[in-house]
Amino acid sequence: MRVVALHRHGGPEVLELEDWPTPEPGPGQVLVRVEAVALNHLDLFVRQGLPNLKLEYPHVLPFEQFRIAHELLEERKQFGKIVLALV
Repeated sequence: MRVVALHRHGGPEVLELEDWPTPEPGPGQVLVRVEAVALNHLDLFVRQGLPNLKLEYPHVLPFEQFRIAHELLEERKQFGKIVLALV
């Protein structure tokens, strides 16, 4: 999967497009396919660094994502449902 990751605070130059392994969902979890994203002011503040904000790096942006349920294991199998995620 492709992610926009931060490895340190800074300007737009710290945003890195990276390929990461696709996670495997566990029991009761759903795997979603992100169709669109939006950077909002919170993402800009996080990227620049907020006082007292402690991030674990790498940190994945953005906060707002439009997702489609791709894989749901175990009890429910409802693929194609649209979900909105604020992470």
